Amino acid sequence: MKTTVNNTYIIQDPGGEMVLMTLRHERKTCISNFMIGSAMTWKEAQKIGWKCIKVNVNFEIV
Repeated sequence: MKTTVNNTYIIQDPGGEMVLMTLRHERKTCISNFMIGSAMTWKEAQKIGWKCIKVNVNFEIV
């Protein structure tokens, strides 16, 4: 069985890898979850290449 979750947000690091723990339905929740414990602001993180991108996630039960 396959399920698709549309319009989900995730943080992408400067190297292009996705940070799976940040997968959220709202952009602001995704960013705030990523920034917990950080000394940087989101604007500073963006300047060095971090991104919050919209994705569609496909789950398959095997």
